[in-house]
Amino acid sequence: MATVVKRIRLAGSKDSVEMDVVFDDGFLHSCISPELARRLGNVTPLPKPAHFIIKGKRTSSAEWVRLDFYINGTRFSDVFAVVEELPEKAVIGELTLRKWRIDLAPERNEVIFDPEVTRLRLV
Repeated sequence: MATVVKRIRLAGSKDSVEMDVVFDDGFLHSCISPELARRLGNVTPLPKPAHFIIKGKRTSSAEWVRLDFYINGTRFSDVFAVVEELPEKAVIGELTLRKWRIDLAPERNEVIFDPEVTRLRLV
C-alpha cells in the first residue's frame, strides 16, 4: 500500500478549498469528513448505507458528494463517501486512482498522472 499527502484544490457545487489531501490506495473509496463535504457541495443520501473498515475500525456512510479535484491545475472528478470519524479531512482512494490512472510514488511524495487521460475523459 502507498500513501502520499499533497496540497490540492477540492471544488464542489458550493465552494472550493486548497488543502492537504491524503492519496491512499489502502482505502477502496474516496472519503471526506461530513463538515468539509457540506461546506463544499450538495450532499446526497445513498439508497443503502455503505460499510467500511478504516484503520481497523468499522464505520459506514449514508451520504456522498461529487467533487472535482485539481492536481497541478489538471481537473479530476469523482464521488466521495461522507464518513464520520475519518482520520483525515479527505482521502482519495484506490477506485479514484484507478479511474484516472493515477500512480503514487511515496518515496518522493509524488502523485503521477498523464494529463492526456483527463482530456480523453472530461469534455
